Amino acid sequence: MYGKVAYWLTPDNGLIDVSNSSHIECVVNFPETFGLTNSFIGQVYIRHGERVASEGEARIEIIHHLCSKKGFIRCRRYFRSGKLGDHWSFTVGDHSPETLDRIRKFFKKVKEKDRHIPVKLTSANHQEVYELSALMGE
Repeated sequence: MYGKVAYWLTPDNGLIDVSNSSHIECVVNFPETFGLTNSFIGQVYIRHGERVASEGEARIEIIHHLCSKKGFIRCRRYFRSGKLGDHWSFTVGDHSPETLDRIRKFFKKVKEKDRHIPVKLTSANHQEVYELSALMGE
């Protein structure tokens, strides 16, 4: 599987596929889906002096707000060489057992075949990398 693979995992464990867009474009285009308003999004971008939907500091603030306050999880599958190489990346509100369980359920839905792929979890103040098989308890 190559190309761009990206999702929002909703608080009720639904999936929003953003593979043909970006996470922030989805939020900007459908703020009500995320419990936000155009005004809130615009104010964050104004505060950072950035263009709406740009990939800067405002985007980071909005994503962390969605993950820590609204219960969303940002998911992306990277196809890369380098230190971490191919991996999944998740932006989460916390690293609680409940969050890890939600990510396990996500992997059951998407049927990732590479059981040794790194899985990076990042919250506002912590980052951890797992091997998928270890995360899944295999």
